[in-house]
Amino acid sequence: MKTDKRNLIMMLAKSIYVFIYHRINKLTQYDKVAVTMPDNRHNNKTN
Repeated sequence: MKTDKRNLIMMLAKSIYVFIYHRINKLTQYDKVAVTMPDNRHNNKTN
């Protein structure tokens, strides 16, 4: 019973870690897009 509980907790922790990891990755991607967007607009205006 103890090993089953331990495995369950490990699985839960792993899933939470993966969820948070993907969330952070998405956020960083959005930040990159937000940073590059004004540059693109500026380049278009100059051209």
